[in-house]
Amino acid sequence: MSGGDMVAVESEIATIEEALSTTPAKYWGDADMQSRFLDLLTARETGRPPAPVPAAWKERKRLQALMADENSEYWKGPKAAENQAYYLRLLGASEEPGLVLGLNYTANPDAPPKAVESAAEIMRALSVWDQASLVEAFDFALPEAVQRAAITELAAGPPRVAPVASAADLERFQTDEDNAALARAWGARAAACLGTYRARLRRILGGLSASDRRQAIHWLNSAPPKEYAAIVRQLAGA
Repeated sequence: MSGGDMVAVESEIATIEEALSTTPAKYWGDADMQSRFLDLLTARETGRPPAPVPAAWKERKRLQALMADENSEYWKGPKAAENQAYYLRLLGASEEPGLVLGLNYTANPDAPPKAVESAAEIMRALSVWDQASLVEAFDFALPEAVQRAAITELAAGPPRVAPVASAADLERFQTDEDNAALARAWGARAAACLGTYRARLRRILGGLSASDRRQAIHWLNSAPPKEYAAIVRQLAGA
């Protein structure tokens, strides 16, 4: 490996090490980054150049950068549907089992056990494909402040006494087809479940900046129906 190649390898290693240090959730949620890190460390040890970065990985990183901006062409405009479908194809074509075929639910030792348990409940309600989609969206499309607020709320659990939604609130909630399906599933408990869900959502949003709050609401409202329903059911205690 030439001197220039070695400099490039060391630079890339330093970049990933910084991500591992400052945003460990991103590193451990990204099987491609983990695989690349091992390739780079092997290249450092053996002196042989690492394999080129797969084009699909570069494309996923490009789209993930767009996902972080709620006003980008990933979410809005004539290319939004195409970009979202393309991203899911890239995700499904990945050879990394950690992304699609076998999500690792080993608890993060730094995460509160209750938060891990609550997150697992959300995941168990989803197919493997939807699980991978939700993990990627949470890790890369939400600001870190929103991620921390969500984990804190999952760790806290539902409030001891939550306000019961009014009949008018419940009626407005059901004007959306996905929400109407949730209310039907809740049955006689619908008003109580809606009250609990909204109380917990207010706690998540309450400490955020205006920008992070807008992005969190946009992320939730843009979630695919199955992922949205799994999140709402967990927060509602149903």
